[in-house]
Amino acid sequence: MKFLRVILIMVMLLSVACLISCNFKYKKPVDNAARNAIIKEVEDMKGQLPMNIPGTDFTIQSIEIDGNEFVYVVSLPETIWEQQGLSQTDANSDRNIARVLANFSDKTLEKLIEANLGFKYVYKNERNDSTFMELIISADKISDVHRRVKDGTLKSFTMTEIAEKEISKMKMPMQIDEGIWLTDAYIKYGNVYYEAMIEAELDASDFDAKSLAEMKTNIIRGLKEEKIFMMNKNQILKENTHFVYVYKDNRGKVIAKISISPSDIFR
Repeated sequence: MKFLRVILIMVMLLSVACLISCNFKYKKPVDNAARNAIIKEVEDMKGQLPMNIPGTDFTIQSIEIDGNEFVYVVSLPETIWEQQGLSQTDANSDRNIARVLANFSDKTLEKLIEANLGFKYVYKNERNDSTFMELIISADKISDVHRRVKDGTLKSFTMTEIAEKEISKMKMPMQIDEGIWLTDAYIKYGNVYYEAMIEAELDASDFDAKSLAEMKTNIIRGLKEEKIFMMNKNQILKENTHFVYVYKDNRGKVIAKISISPSDIFR
């Protein structure tokens, strides 16, 4: 059962990372011990469905094995789906698939390859059951991407590259609180920067150590409540991505800067 629970995590990761179906040729189904063991786990898991993925708004409605595919039907809110940052080309790329597979152990990937099992995900709107899209990643593609990552010929998207793509879709300025507007976001020194304008004429002296600490605590609390953000925990920790908030007054003068490290969020 542990193996299948690891596989279920991929539903969550692919929901964030992929926006287009990827179709590849399949080999003839392999009848071996690894495949049979996985099939048994699938049958055992069916009695627990529908199943919410902890920490997310995703629900696995059904799971089957059809030929050489794990077939998952996953429902999620339309608002979450609209937050995805990758274009169809990027989502369909080997670099993005490498990013997803990085969350799996070599042993798990080898089991899938040995059993000649890939994935098919059907993403549905939880409100009306309409289909957002179908995604297919074959065992051949898993094997190919895994091999090239191991030999160093393929690099996955970094967290900052994904963030930069999401930033390009943001409409700024946008109001984020009463009297506070997000005016810019960008990548600098391998970290993610957000600039906010406060609708008042202030000075750095208006922010003492106590008020800055309170602001930092509130930002961290907000980040922890962002489920899509938390779903990228492993990559944020691995790449040591910091999130820096720069506050300016209505004259454009910098009055405060708060840096949030991965350990601040995930400790």
